[in-house]
Amino acid sequence: MTMVNPLRDNLDTFTICGVPSPGKCIVDAGSVGAKWDEQAGPGTAGSTLTFAGPILGELKIDLQMWTDIHFVLWDAFKTFLVSPPIIGLVVKPVALEIHHPLVDETGKNQWVFVSREALKPIGEKGLWGTQLLFREYKKPKPILGNANANGTIDAVKPAAGSTPNADLDAAKKNFEASKQDALDASDE
Repeated sequence: MTMVNPLRDNLDTFTICGVPSPGKCIVDAGSVGAKWDEQAGPGTAGSTLTFAGPILGELKIDLQMWTDIHFVLWDAFKTFLVSPPIIGLVVKPVALEIHHPLVDETGKNQWVFVSREALKPIGEKGLWGTQLLFREYKKPKPILGNANANGTIDAVKPAAGSTPNADLDAAKKNFEASKQDALDASDE
């Protein structure tokens, strides 16, 4: 994830596959988090939480245009915003690499186009806009385990020496290093 500084970063445009958007954009990068299954025990106070995977992000981008060049560029730019190809009976998602400081800050950059609104006027000053909607793309990962006769899967145990919090430990080290860099920079 990258650090966002709204005072220095250009928040007016985003890119799809390296191509900058026309006009001005307003980005809602959604949230980062996890899904949890909550199970209340019978006759008990409280409940247990079971990790059910990360939340797939939703990305909303309002795009505003007001000059002739914006509309010429929009005509070319919207070619990225098409439905995925249908191959037989299977629809294959097309992952687009989207970058904007607020999107990059979430650590998510692979997105599938969902929909866009038709262009519509905004106010009375010649401003036009549309809203684009994307969903985060994550390639499905196979479940590692042994199938049982009853249809359940026994998870494979982690390798010896690996820790379940390796990512957390790495994030903590990265945070501490960034914090020290910021403190060093403020002392100068």
